[in-house]
Amino acid sequence: TSVGLAAGVALAAALPDLPYACGLGTLSLLEGDVVRDPLRPVAGEIEVRRPVLDEEALRRWEVPAEAWRDRALAAQEHLAGPAVIEVAS
Repeated sequence: TSVGLAAGVALAAALPDLPYACGLGTLSLLEGDVVRDPLRPVAGEIEVRRPVLDEEALRRWEVPAEAWRDRALAAQEHLAGPAVIEVAS
């Protein structure tokens, strides 16, 4: 969302020299956003600003914690790495 992108945009803007793309134009990969005025690239640039949360949009895109837990567990199984999430019995 624009909330996360804002941090990346701020970091990129703080660098003294930036001769390459930062890959921050990813908002279009999402179905929606949780801010009033999303951070979208214009002519290859994204304005450095703090986005304002849209409470209604935040509720619309809210996902139950259980869904995130299940997603993390599935990723862990797929990666076949050591357990990082303890599952309560």
